[in-house]
Amino acid sequence: MTCKDVMTPDPNCCCPNDSVSHAAEIMRDEDVGPVPVVEDQKQKKLTGIITDRDIAVKVVASGKDTRSTCVQDVMSTAVVTCCPDDDYSKALNAMARHQVRRIPVVDERGSLVGIISQADVARESAEQEVGEVVEEISEASGIGHTVGTFMPRTWRSEDRAGFDASTLLTAAASLAGGAAVMYLFDPDRGRTRRAKIADKTTSVYRDSANLAGKVQRDTRNRTAGVVAATKGTFSREEDNSDQKIEARVREKLGRVASYPHAIRVTASDRCVTVEGKILANEVNDVLSAVRSTSGVDRVENKLQVHDAPGGIQDLQGKREQPRARAEFMQANWSPAARFVAAAVGGGLTLYGLRQRGALAKTTATVGAGLLTRAVLNREITSLTDFETIRRALASEPAR
Repeated sequence: MTCKDVMTPDPNCCCPNDSVSHAAEIMRDEDVGPVPVVEDQKQKKLTGIITDRDIAVKVVASGKDTRSTCVQDVMSTAVVTCCPDDDYSKALNAMARHQVRRIPVVDERGSLVGIISQADVARESAEQEVGEVVEEISEASGIGHTVGTFMPRTWRSEDRAGFDASTLLTAAASLAGGAAVMYLFDPDRGRTRRAKIADKTTSVYRDSANLAGKVQRDTRNRTAGVVAATKGTFSREEDNSDQKIEARVREKLGRVASYPHAIRVTASDRCVTVEGKILANEVNDVLSAVRSTSGVDRVENKLQVHDAPGGIQDLQGKREQPRARAEFMQANWSPAARFVAAAVGGGLTLYGLRQRGALAKTTATVGAGLLTRAVLNREITSLTDFETIRRALASEPAR
């Protein structure tokens, strides 16, 4: 339903040069409080509104003559209006927000074409809706009303679920800004608080600059390593001396054997001999690593295999098996990997939060987990960590 469907068309109005007495006569004859004021009776371009309270306070209480005082001297120029094609709810919300009982209806040229009053509300609306509008129009002024004007009537009604998010965010931002000013400029502790914030800001800036430098250096070094490895792969003059081959094999043994110091490596004419003591569950990995080493043609296995390290001197000492792991499978990520993971995780989180459905929630949870992993540089090893992240995204209380 539009405002045109419920308004009273062609309401009586007065002009700015009319006397206040003439406006009062219209109020008496029409039994109304406010009267619209137009530039002339032909075009009826709305310029203001005069109410019975304006006459009582600004004329009668001041001892002025109602016949010699013009309407333009006491009228209000800030008029709340609506258009004929506006939804009827817009007029109701305007009445409640501005606490007015009548709203003029103007066309695209600003000419008065009708007016919507409380009587129109009572005639066209449900009983409960009428009660809400009347209650909010009559609500007392003060801090409660001031805060309430930021909240649309549909949000304040207990039986309605919708609300104007932009208005609510504006009110929340205003309250947060006021609280921040009070916190920072407190006469007793404001200076200390401002100094702490300045120190924290400087520290974050320095840490960010340091991290950016680490990311840049790590990326540069990794790029140089990739370039060198690529050149080595296609180079025909690769150094395959016995010393170089032995060094390459020892480097790989450190990634696949728990006790690499117990294994001796010798290279001769591209043939590598491995001997020493080794655990049975690591033999295949060690031999595969040696065979895949650049420059190795043959492997001679002289290893002494043992099922357990107990009682064997070379296999003593507790050491976690340093398996070769991909970058993102390691416990500690490099600065470049953390930067990439944070960017990807942040993107997934934002995308998931803006979408709806189970898949979106899963995407947001995975993104938040990746972002957390990159920031903290700590492994998320249990389902509890993922559950905590999921509840944080869903704003659920932790159990």
